[in-house]
Order: sequence, then structure tokens, then C-alpha cells
Amino acid sequence: MVSHRKPSHSRAEKPPMKSVVLAQVRNPNAHLPAFLAHHLKLCDRVILLDHNSDVDLRRLRQPRVDVFRIEAARFAKDLFVAYFLKSLELWRDHDFLFLLDVDEFLPFSTRQETQAFMQEQRKTAVLSFHWRNGFSSAEGPLDGSETLRFTPWLTPTRKLVYNLKKTGDILPIEGNHNARYPLFDSLLVQIRPKRRDSGLGLFHLPFIGLAGLRDKLASFPEAEFRSKLMKDMRAVGIAEERAASLDLTDEDLMAFIANYRSEPGGIRPGITAADFEPVPLLAGLQDDIAAQADRLAACPPIATICDDGREAALIDRLRRNRVFFNRRLAKAFGPKPGGVYGFRT
Repeated sequence: MVSHRKPSHSRAEKPPMKSVVLAQVRNPNAHLPAFLAHHLKLCDRVILLDHNSDVDLRRLRQPRVDVFRIEAARFAKDLFVAYFLKSLELWRDHDFLFLLDVDEFLPFSTRQETQAFMQEQRKTAVLSFHWRNGFSSAEGPLDGSETLRFTPWLTPTRKLVYNLKKTGDILPIEGNHNARYPLFDSLLVQIRPKRRDSGLGLFHLPFIGLAGLRDKLASFPEAEFRSKLMKDMRAVGIAEERAASLDLTDEDLMAFIANYRSEPGGIRPGITAADFEPVPLLAGLQDDIAAQADRLAACPPIATICDDGREAALIDRLRRNRVFFNRRLAKAFGPKPGGVYGFRT
């Protein structure tokens, strides 16, 4: 007789948990193929939010990789992420959400390590990782052959990890360095989920060489972003005129990377290459990275959306909204003709 009972799991053998990585990306960059290869090795699913890239990154769709194109001129990552977290209902099929930038890499080596982490933390709603800043020995795109070096210490900068079975609605803010948790679709009443520090570092490659720093400034030209970088450079003793022109030595870059986005009280002066340690983060992934790079190279050019001035006011209203947050967001942002997403201005 065939049994129709669901398979049971002994106390020693817990049912496997599912992980999903969600990241926003804008234009092809030196990190993306390696980011995909690394996280496909570790997690069950990767979701990319393509923010108005000048090539159509939907060509990167493949088993376990989803890509959603956002045609919006303004940078509103908090709203984009909140919309897709709500509309995709990731909590139904996944246990843990790793909300990353494409220059951030999870600190696990195998799928089994990711699984062990989730099982160990299954009762915790929100966890934090802390950046371990690093650099590549090569200037070009990551291909798995380079040596990656990271600080052995954790910076104060934290990024959050979410147990989707325990958090309810999530509104990540400040680049996922913090979050709000609306209750009944209202930010006036929020839950306060249990949060703890994981004690783990999140490998962070803020840019790859001086060329990568220039590319980052070109991709994020907003005065506020540039001013933050200049502030970091001044904090580690880089002269104002050299910082402004990016006339930096290798020693400047080492100190800048090690202290990237650190608070003044946490600055470590006099950093050299010897203060970093090699980490075989991409070991064994050269073929996988090359395959993802080929997919990226095949992404066709696509027209981008220009700022007509109407998005700014709408974004400001949505960010100031405190009640019916997700309901109003879904009316103001969502699917548009051509299989893309954008604001309904």
C-alpha cells in the first residue's frame, strides 16, 4: 500500500531551510558575475533588481535567478525593496533573506554552511553581520583567479539578515543598515523583532582598485554620496586636494578601504597591505564566474529613463507616509508595459 503521509523528520534531522538573496544592481560591474556564482553556490535563489541599467540585465535570468527591471530615474532602494518583498511573498517559500549589495559576499563556503547557519539561528528574527572590508589584487572584473584580502577585524557597519518566518513586513532603510517593521501596514505601530549579532563578517569589496572607485563615483554621482567618500578620505588623513581629484597612492587606498564608512572614533590609522589577510572567497568558481560573465556580455543595450522631475515629489510623499504604507506603495509603483516596473507618476 502506498502511504500518502508526508515524510517526517526526526529530531536529529531537521527539515532543510530555504535561503534567498536579493540585491539591487545598476549597470554591469566588476562584481556581478562573481556575486552570482558565489551566491548560487551557497543559496537557493538569487533575485536581482535591475535599476535602470543601460543594458537589459533580464538576460541573466536562469534557473534560480530572477531579474526584475525597474525603469525609474531616481534612486529609491528602500521603496523598491519594500515593494518586491511584499509582492513576491518570499516568506511563503523561503526562510532566510540575505539583502545584499553586489559588492557584498556571504561568509560561507558551502551550501551546508549556509544551512547550518539558518538552522542555528532559526529562532531569531533578525541578525546582523558586520563588514570586513577588502580589496582585490587585480584591477579588472573579478574572475576567481585574483587574491582577495580582507581586514581580519569587523567594522562597526552592520547589515541585517531576516528570518522571514518571524519578521512579518520589512521596510529596510539606510541601505539595509537598519529596518522598520510595520504592523497592520502602519509605521505608527511597529513590531520589535528579536535581533542579535551573528558575530560573523560580511565580506565587502567596496570597489576594485582606483578605477573601481572612479566607476563607483560615476554610477552614484549624487553630491551626498560623494561627500561621504570625501569625508572618509579626510578621516584617514588623505589631503583634501588629493581626495577631490582622486590622486591617490596605493597606501591611501589601503587606509581608505580598511576604514570605509567607519565612524571617526573607529578609524584605524597607518593601515598597510600587511594588515589584510587573504581569503579564498572565490576558490573553485572560475568556470562558474566565466559563464556568468558570458551571460552578462550578452545583455543587449536598452534605453534608460531620464528624470523628468515628477518622481522626486512622489518618492518624498511615499517616504513620509506612515499609514497604509504598502497599499499606497503598490498604487504608486508596480508593473508597467514591456514587462518592467516603475513609478506611476
